[in-house]
Amino acid sequence: MNSLATRQIHLDFHNSPYLPDICGEFDAEAFAQTMADAHVNSVTVFARCIHGMAYYPTQYGQMHPSLKGRDFLGEVIEALHAKGIRAPIYVTVTWEQGVANAHPEWRQMHEDGRFAEMSTMQEGQRRAGTRWELTDFLHPEYQDFMLGYLTEILDRYPVDGFFVDMLFYDRYNGYTSGWSPASRAFREEQGISGNDMDAHLRFEARAQEAFTRKFTTMIHEKAPDATVFYNTPNDFFLEAEEGGARRMPYQTHAEIESLPSKLWGYQHFPRIARVIQAKGKPWLSMTGRFQKIWGDFGGIKPQPALEYECFRAQALGGCNSIGDQLLPEGRVDADAYDLIGKVYAQCEEAEPFYEGTEIVRDAGILNPQWPGEDIARQEASLEAAVHLLADLRFECQILDDMSNFSSYRLLVLPDEVRVEAPLASRLLAFVEQGGTLVMSHRSGWNGAGRSPLWEGLGLAVEGVAEMAPAYWLPHAGSALDGLCKQEKVIYEQGLTIRAEDDWEVWMDRVNPHFQRSDLRYCSHFQTPPARSVSGWPALLRKGNVLVFADPIFLEYRKCANRFVKDTLRASLTQVIGTPRLSGLKETVESYCLRKGEDLHLTLLHYIPYRKSEDCEVIEAAQSFAGQELKLDRSASKWVWVQGENMTELKPNGDGAVALPLHDGRLCLRVEQYFA
Repeated sequence: MNSLATRQIHLDFHNSPYLPDICGEFDAEAFAQTMADAHVNSVTVFARCIHGMAYYPTQYGQMHPSLKGRDFLGEVIEALHAKGIRAPIYVTVTWEQGVANAHPEWRQMHEDGRFAEMSTMQEGQRRAGTRWELTDFLHPEYQDFMLGYLTEILDRYPVDGFFVDMLFYDRYNGYTSGWSPASRAFREEQGISGNDMDAHLRFEARAQEAFTRKFTTMIHEKAPDATVFYNTPNDFFLEAEEGGARRMPYQTHAEIESLPSKLWGYQHFPRIARVIQAKGKPWLSMTGRFQKIWGDFGGIKPQPALEYECFRAQALGGCNSIGDQLLPEGRVDADAYDLIGKVYAQCEEAEPFYEGTEIVRDAGILNPQWPGEDIARQEASLEAAVHLLADLRFECQILDDMSNFSSYRLLVLPDEVRVEAPLASRLLAFVEQGGTLVMSHRSGWNGAGRSPLWEGLGLAVEGVAEMAPAYWLPHAGSALDGLCKQEKVIYEQGLTIRAEDDWEVWMDRVNPHFQRSDLRYCSHFQTPPARSVSGWPALLRKGNVLVFADPIFLEYRKCANRFVKDTLRASLTQVIGTPRLSGLKETVESYCLRKGEDLHLTLLHYIPYRKSEDCEVIEAAQSFAGQELKLDRSASKWVWVQGENMTELKPNGDGAVALPLHDGRLCLRVEQYFA
């Protein structure tokens, strides 16, 4: 459990200068009481917004004209502090429209000399002439401007922390932003001249590192205990010293912005959380109360959805922040805080259960993401790996090429993990020491098209599979014989692999009768399987190593192919043994934390549905009634924890525990499990 404020509100307050009334109805004392009543212990409040407006009297830039000189920032900090509520301060870089208007020389530029900008889209429709103009945070005069207003704030107010938003370069228009004179000078210093994605991401990471080092040092000279976080896309790669890892030393914690109901979906947060878990810093999840996305005035999600989003963060060892937006007049949405209060009351009640816990390390997933490669494809494989391992009841974290593998019994390399010689040596040593290794598709190859890892394991790739979709069939007499009675389709194209004689074939590839084309086709979709195996393996096993010839994780992310999950489960059971937990419905999510010798187990039963064209919703908490849970070892005592109420659960003759009649979340303490 980390030391951040546990129940936060990220209170957006972006206001066009054309709005006639800002804070005319704002009552600071009533506002603070609303937060206290909703069990909130930290509110991120606004000093400046993406319109370039300031919300306090300032000598830097423009105070919002409709504030009429009123010190909103000072009032809200004072009122929140009177209630014992933290008030970190929001400022923004890159998106400051008023600053970009006043200083076009500070703007980001593309290589061809065009200014970088982003559309002010509404429901995905680009409107002609509407745009956010982006400033370049490397520009020395812009940095002086920011240092000026940050110093002004630090000298005038009691500062709990800073949330610095939008620290990025435009990556949505060809990956060519970052070519202003200031950026070109920085590129030259860093030796980065290319305009491709690889160069862009490496340039951006180094620019962020330089900026965060400078500004965090300045902030902590004046406010040593202030929290500092820089918000930007969570780019973390297999290379331990690239992407977001470069700015991590200069922020006190991490925040995972992930509003699942529209833009990110429910698979995004687990992927990022499993990366951040392994970094060892305090962190929080930032969701929103909105039906859709930021700025969704009047939009509010169902209570079960917000419960799930907040409970899941707690179960993974994180804190919570819920996004909201104050109406321009200074009014809060009373219905929103009724909702937030109901959820945060439950989070507060559960905090003693999570206090002092540590993550459990079962499986490490090597991050397939690499600057310059197909990030969307790699993210899909990574999300599927997290999902599959969670379904198979493995606690997992996402690792880089410098991570310590010694705490893990299983390492997974999903689909396209690049492995250079030093990492290959470490992975071979992990296997030699008894660890289980699962690889799929192209994982294990290096940037030069060779594979010291595959060579060390006695494997070779002959080429790309000649047909796709193809089929799997358990190899006769293998450990998986009988897993299915007939061929099962695999849609994604795999590889043809040759293995030395000491490898066992567990799954054969069966080709279709012919490759479907515009001229040769059969029925509605893929060609049916031939009656004989192709001679190429789909799954190989040697000792504690499993190698899949097909991109099984991309396959699962694209179509949730059930046979992929069944095969992975059966294979890991053969190699590792039974999982820690068994007996639960697959719709129940399980999260394991450790406190001393005790297992702190959270079960969540919420099911997202796509009931609309573009939003996932959760409208009901599901029951645990009729389910039994069994562990892989005996425990001295099972306790159902509900705040201060403790109920002992008695195992039956098989050692399984009948779950109580309850909906949504169960917090179970299994005493002496790790003894």
